[in-house]
Amino acid sequence: MSEPLALLHSSFVSQPPVQALIMLAQRPWPWGWGVTGSCGYALATEIPVMHADSDLDLLVRCPQPASPEELQRLAQWLQALPCRADAQIETPLGGFALSEWLRDGRAMPENR
Repeated sequence: MSEPLALLHSSFVSQPPVQALIMLAQRPWPWGWGVTGSCGYALATEIPVMHADSDLDLLVRCPQPASPEELQRLAQWLQALPCRADAQIETPLGGFALSEWLRDGRAMPENR
């Protein structure tokens, strides 16, 4: 993920998704992660596609199964952001939306 300093110098720094990225970039993440969606597109291309109600879309790569506690902690981080945030969790066996896991109470598939 981008360094907070680079995000602070982005022309989109006033947008809530970028403010959220700055907050998340300062957290100790146990996994690799990145931004997708309109925020990722805007940051990559400098094309202003975000608006006041834009959300933040994240891709989180978990090479090992994450514990329910880790996923709950991630959900808490996302709920504290200044905009809505969605996370897609990618594992070696497939991916899922964090919001669906939270709603359904299903654990990540285990590696076999």
